[in-house]
Amino acid sequence: MGGISRDEVINTRFFTFFKEYGRVDDGFALEKTYRSYLEQGHLAVNGALDWWRI
Repeated sequence: MGGISRDEVINTRFFTFFKEYGRVDDGFALEKTYRSYLEQGHLAVNGALDWWRI
């Protein structure tokens, strides 16, 4: 189908994102950190959804 696998997305998303902005970071470490924060919960920050109303 020409797509990429779920594992490839997970393993490359942070590296690819930061590379677009001229930074080379450890994508695996960023993924691990992201997952650790995600496991702690997911509450919306006050005002975070206000931009939808613009």
